[in-house]
Amino acid sequence: MKKYLFLNVAAHGHVKPTLPIVSELASYGAEITYVLPEMFRDSVEAAGAALAPLALPRLGGSGPADDHGLAMLPFEFGRHSIEAVPRLVELIRNISPDCIVHNSLCLWGRLAALITGVPAASFRPYHAPRAPRSVVAPFVSGEAENLAAAAEKSLAALFQAYRRPAITLHELVNMAEPLTLVFIPKPFQHGADAFDDRFLFTGPCLPVARPRQNMFAGDAPGLTRNLYISLGGRHPDDIDVCRLCLKTFDGGDWRAVMSTGDGVDPESLAPAPRNFHVAPHVEQLKILSEADVFISQGGLNSVMESLFYGVPLVVLPATREQRLTARRVRDLGLGMVLERDGLTGEDLRQAALTASSDPGMRSRVHEMRLIMRDCGGTPQAAAALDGYVR
Repeated sequence: MKKYLFLNVAAHGHVKPTLPIVSELASYGAEITYVLPEMFRDSVEAAGAALAPLALPRLGGSGPADDHGLAMLPFEFGRHSIEAVPRLVELIRNISPDCIVHNSLCLWGRLAALITGVPAASFRPYHAPRAPRSVVAPFVSGEAENLAAAAEKSLAALFQAYRRPAITLHELVNMAEPLTLVFIPKPFQHGADAFDDRFLFTGPCLPVARPRQNMFAGDAPGLTRNLYISLGGRHPDDIDVCRLCLKTFDGGDWRAVMSTGDGVDPESLAPAPRNFHVAPHVEQLKILSEADVFISQGGLNSVMESLFYGVPLVVLPATREQRLTARRVRDLGLGMVLERDGLTGEDLRQAALTASSDPGMRSRVHEMRLIMRDCGGTPQAAAALDGYVR
């Protein structure tokens, strides 16, 4: 029986694409332990893994992962390594996994692998270029300089404690495991030529498809276009954009489903137009299987799921990573991109009409859908990990 230890950052968007892989490995008879906080227990155990809720330092606070927080993440991982990594090393020595599978952002997984000698693979549930990341002076702020100094001090103490050759934070950040799973198709990847054969582009790893059903059923006459809206509800202007969408697509030939997320109370949007169904959460894959267009903030999982189901996008990005993903959507002709500043209802209406009806755009989305399905997805990712473990 092969044994895996999964290690991830405590964010639903990063955990979600790994769970189908866990389920597939479990179907092989593998034993999987997943290091995450207690809040993930139900989803991890449903996937077939055992949860190991280690008391690891929480990084990034409780708010949305903004550009500043993401930029500080490597320094935070480095600074807290002297606390976190020994706990991971102890767990690894207790369960003796054959492979550590970690988020590329999660430097503790790489450190634990270097210290214990257990083979490691990684995954990238985010969209970013391969260019080396700079975490060396000069720094743009005193905060970054102080964090960098604390990170280097912590790393030096860690390697000294385990009598291992020291490496710098810059070296650590720019390492790549012999196998890294990337949850997008390579043609969608920005700067794809910089990725060598250590990177396996599996496309999105999704759960087993469920039977299709019409989630847009309604009794209002003349509704012919299915519109799905999901902005996450975590950014300050999401509620204003939600209200604009309700006003813009009230009536006409639109039948709409809006997911507000936890940050926007649907009651604050009431009363919703008759042609809208508004809820904090919906089963997104079922919705996308029937949608004609998707208005999204541009989170990578949502964009990949939309294209997997052949649904063109209207993207309203709010963070740097979302903007990078949005540029790929625009440059590949897979949807429309709008800026939030100065956004009008007419902007939204025209973008949604174009995305839902432009023949060239729909053809390109269909081609990308075929490419994604050829990538292999969950079975390809699980098979690669199974073959990686000797």
